[in-house]
Amino acid sequence: MTRWIHIPLMAVLAWAAVAKTATASEVETFAVDQVAVALNADRPEIVAIDGLVYRGGLSLWSFFGPFGGISGIATLDGERIVAVNDEGYLYEFSAIRDAAGRLIGISDTSYRPLYGPDGVDLTRDKITGDAESLLLLDDGRFAISFERQHKILIYRNAGDRQPESLPIPGELEIGPANSGLESLTRLSDGRLFALAENLATGVELTAGWIGGADGWEALSYRLHDDFLPTDAARLPDGDVIVLERFYNMLDGAAARLRLIPAAEIVPGAVLDPPIVAELSPPLIVDNFEGIAARETGDGGVELLIVSDDNFNPVQRNLLLLFELARP
Repeated sequence: MTRWIHIPLMAVLAWAAVAKTATASEVETFAVDQVAVALNADRPEIVAIDGLVYRGGLSLWSFFGPFGGISGIATLDGERIVAVNDEGYLYEFSAIRDAAGRLIGISDTSYRPLYGPDGVDLTRDKITGDAESLLLLDDGRFAISFERQHKILIYRNAGDRQPESLPIPGELEIGPANSGLESLTRLSDGRLFALAENLATGVELTAGWIGGADGWEALSYRLHDDFLPTDAARLPDGDVIVLERFYNMLDGAAARLRLIPAAEIVPGAVLDPPIVAELSPPLIVDNFEGIAARETGDGGVELLIVSDDNFNPVQRNLLLLFELARP
């Protein structure tokens, strides 16, 4: 039996109970067109890159207008996936695998709006509803970080219309609107680990924090080659994998995965983790912003990453599955 880390049975049951009792106005189904994509379109036989093995992927598109802009992703169990987007929507869908466990499709797609602590529908305002990272908690709640109007909201369940506001690091109160908490995960001791996309703490450094409701302690994360952190996920052994993205008009897009040993994530640290893998042309790549980590029954680790198409017709919503090769 496989499981997604951080998600005990009580969290799955809490979410499922909400889904069963939600009204039609809260949850709506919609159709998604999907096309399988290769790691390298010119050489589909290539399935390995650096420390990753490709396990299938999809390009997703829908006539449903708000579909897209996906920035955070997580799962309720081995197959059910949840995601948040830049306009305040939460999506749910199921992964479809072939006999070898490769990702070949999704099904049962639905969406619902997220709400703020004042009960206001966040999809009505693109400033307040810019969700960037999604983290499921052990007690059945989940945390979502937002930028533009920087905040972390704790939802009791998927349909919570009055989530709790978590205090944010003080630096974010004066931080740039579009460089907020892109990365949010939970450490083994229960504290949250957060990274800002690009909030300078020094030359080629961006801000990071460890903490939560009782306050935050600062650290820094070193930037290289104009790559910026966009999400993070804790691995079964407690280490943290960070997803980074790169883009400019001349070179296009690229992505990197870096691995932070758990012992190095301490207040005051300057984190400079090694690269696990890099995705750049001719490999498939887009604006990757979300990552989830899965522990398999045989002790392996799978990574699911998703791209944010920015509602731009020349970009794609990519959902890719990889196996992480660990020494």
